[in-house]
Amino acid sequence: MTNRLIPISEYLRPVALKVVTEYFPNTPRLGTKGEAVVGMANAPNDFAVLRMMTPEEYQRFCDAASQLAKYRSARQVIKIAIMNAKDFEKSLAEIEASYSTEKDVNRVWLSELASVMNQRILNFLSSMRAYLDHTETRLKRKSGETSQQVKEFKLATAKEFDGHFAYRFVYKLRNYTQHCGMPLGKIAGMSNRINHQSNDTVQNTMDFYFTKSELLSNFDGWGDLVKSEIEALPGDFPLRGYLIEATESLRRIEDVVKNNDKADVQASLNVLSDFLDEIGETKAVPCVYTRLEFTSDSENWKMDFDFTVFPVDLMAELATS
Repeated sequence: MTNRLIPISEYLRPVALKVVTEYFPNTPRLGTKGEAVVGMANAPNDFAVLRMMTPEEYQRFCDAASQLAKYRSARQVIKIAIMNAKDFEKSLAEIEASYSTEKDVNRVWLSELASVMNQRILNFLSSMRAYLDHTETRLKRKSGETSQQVKEFKLATAKEFDGHFAYRFVYKLRNYTQHCGMPLGKIAGMSNRINHQSNDTVQNTMDFYFTKSELLSNFDGWGDLVKSEIEALPGDFPLRGYLIEATESLRRIEDVVKNNDKADVQASLNVLSDFLDEIGETKAVPCVYTRLEFTSDSENWKMDFDFTVFPVDLMAELATS
């Protein structure tokens, strides 16, 4: 076993010189990769090999890398939901700004606004439901349907549903939009003339509303609690705030999920960190070569290789979280 990184060209030289005739091209090897340079006959020095891995070591590497990949994928769903909530708020602000200067407010313009806002709301509702469904399925597959992880996830979602009207209303609203209709009920624009020392200016404002009568008459799946709460609201009540509050509920649920993922994540981090410590400090990207092959003819010789990189960016993020 070598204790230094050897450039691939040097590593394969015994094969090229026919000093070694059998090279096990598909044996995994610890090493590093750099940037390939088009037209170079040999790979740069940062394509290097440290040593061969045993089958058991390679399996530990694969299991740990797979665990972190699943962790990264699980976090993407909540990030999408948060991004959609931010897009909704951004669209609200942009529409309000455009209305303040819009010279041709007509039905076509308002219809386009309604389409934009419904799209933003539907995007958030879909990503919220995707996060909840994907997370529950992942936890059941990983730990079992009756596991503590699943129980704590269900307790976290129940706590948000029981404790926050915005969450339970938005949760039910997703079912409404899937089966019955668009969420947006009314657009209201207002113009106020303001007098500043004899200079008159017009201030335009706009808001978007749910219409209570439509929500209640079009859908019978609100449940007794949410239905009674909607009934107590004004005839038209504003969209603003509900999606952001629901997002905060999702963040609290995600905190519980991430806490339960820590043990598996830490075990995987430890496995990969041990391999990285062995490779040592390098400007190249640590990797595992899964195929390292040499071919030659009477005039040329060529290296061919496949590799899997270490998820060093995610490892650094997890190490500091």
